[in-house]
Amino acid sequence: IERIKNVRNCKFVFVPSCTDPGFVDSVYPRPPIPDPIFDAWKRAKLDFVSASNPCRIVYFSQEIVVLRQEVTQKLRSISMNSRLNSIYEKSKILNEEEEEEVVEPAKALPDFQMALQSCLNQSTMSPYSIANQTVLWDSDSALSLYPIPNAFIVAERQNCYEFSYEGCKCGNPGSFPSSEGSFLLYNPAKKTLDLCEM
Repeated sequence: IERIKNVRNCKFVFVPSCTDPGFVDSVYPRPPIPDPIFDAWKRAKLDFVSASNPCRIVYFSQEIVVLRQEVTQKLRSISMNSRLNSIYEKSKILNEEEEEEVVEPAKALPDFQMALQSCLNQSTMSPYSIANQTVLWDSDSALSLYPIPNAFIVAERQNCYEFSYEGCKCGNPGSFPSSEGSFLLYNPAKKTLDLCEM
């Protein structure tokens, strides 16, 4: 990183994931990554911040929220479990003579879009029941999404995506190594999310 041109003009923000050291895996919000991990960065005199997860970045009048969590996968798993339970319960109730009415599904949104819209609609980054997500209740206000931020970035392992919802730019930069160096660039002046590559 020190070899990158103009790296001294950059500010790096490190947001911990569940695989980073520092705290129990499934608890949110997560505290910052411990200081000793950044000794090399301190010696190189690079400008960085070790943030919590989720992290809020205020840039003039704009708020950018960064969350490192597999929101889509978790909601998909919870949804599948509740759907299977619902089908099982219905099958016990229905008689053999009765036929369940077939309903044409509406045009479905992609899973990632439904997941992030669920978070924004419920004004929380933890739209799960207590059984599915452990929350530090003293810090649960850190999971709030009210008012809706200008940008909501959820770092997941799936492919990169971006979309707009209720005036909020939503996106996932994807996995940097597996996407061959692609990333999202948020331009606060234009309020746009752009897919970029190394």
